[in-house]
Amino acid sequence: LFSYQHLYVGLRPQNAPGVFSLLAATELTDGIWYPVGGFATVRDGLLRLAREHGVELRLGAEVSSILVNESSSATADGETASTREARGVKLA
Repeated sequence: LFSYQHLYVGLRPQNAPGVFSLLAATELTDGIWYPVGGFATVRDGLLRLAREHGVELRLGAEVSSILVNESSSATADGETASTREARGVKLA
């Protein structure tokens, strides 16, 4: 089983003992803080703000390729065979 620290630090304790020592010390001195409503509230807030500022989000879209030049990038949508220009592309 993974500890919750292992999951949110993303490192094995054996590879980064200093990080885990600092983490434990911070939790003891400052406590553990969680957003009201859970982390989904943070995600939903970021999505809302992005959309309010004109960001187009295409979640779950199939991308067959990414073409990059000096000033912009474009994604080729594998589902519709369309190409869209963008100032930035984030893959997750």
